[in-house]
Amino acid sequence: MIIKTEFDIGDEVYFIANNRICCSKISSITIKVSKINKYDSETYISYKVNEDLNIVKIENTFKTKEELIASL
Repeated sequence: MIIKTEFDIGDEVYFIANNRICCSKISSITIKVSKINKYDSETYISYKVNEDLNIVKIENTFKTKEELIASL
């Protein structure tokens, strides 16, 4: 199975945490695949940016600060 991720380890990403725009590099990626039934499965991707913070929602993570601001 090949799972493509939007971001790779070392990529700099922008996101909102504690009501602030933050920027950090991705330090690890966790991928979990759950079997729903014999035809479908669900993939969960979590990006970790430091020891204390996981970015779970990919749709709230952006490649540039401008993209993040435009989404608000």
